Amino acid sequence: MKLLLVFILALTVVFLIHNDSFAEKSTFFDSVKFIQYLDENTALEEVRNGNLDIYYYRISSDRLENQKLREGLKVFDSTGGSYSILVNPAESNDFNPFSIKDIRFALNYLIDRKLIVNELMGGYGAPMISYYSSSDPEYLTIIKQLETYNFRYNPILAEEMISNALKENGATKSNGKWEINHKPIEIIIFIRSDDPVRKSIGEILS
Repeated sequence: MKLLLVFILALTVVFLIHNDSFAEKSTFFDSVKFIQYLDENTALEEVRNGNLDIYYYRISSDRLENQKLREGLKVFDSTGGSYSILVNPAESNDFNPFSIKDIRFALNYLIDRKLIVNELMGGYGAPMISYYSSSDPEYLTIIKQLETYNFRYNPILAEEMISNALKENGATKSNGKWEINHKPIEIIIFIRSDDPVRKSIGEILS
């Protein structure tokens, strides 16, 4: 009888310790269920209602503007995400200004990174001027070279660099528009609409 009592007590202690160590190292669980939601609002509501334990994706800053929007949520900061602008450098039959290296380089001064961070991301971010962010260990190896370029928002400098590059490649400016071979230079922009921040960035640039 004493042996049985000790055995039951031991099981009880192990069970309680196992519960107290939830989400810590060496914790085990029976199963994990992943559910895909195409609507971010639905996913957040499921977390608030207790139907989801975690929503493992970044949340737009406009959904966290005040304490009321954060109610029922525990938000964790992450440095894993980034926004970038991709340009096509390929040469083609139609004139592609982004095939010119100097024009691609001028974009570093044409884009207002601080505006994007402060206005579109609600301050939840930091400007990046290279593939490596300031939180990456490799950033220390390139910071001196980056500082020599003095990358910052400078639309006047960007316009000067772009204008010089276009002129060197035979383009002319007429009535405020650039032409080459008597044809207007056109740029096709693809804007992602599935992400509010990316959509806003695309609209600003276009």
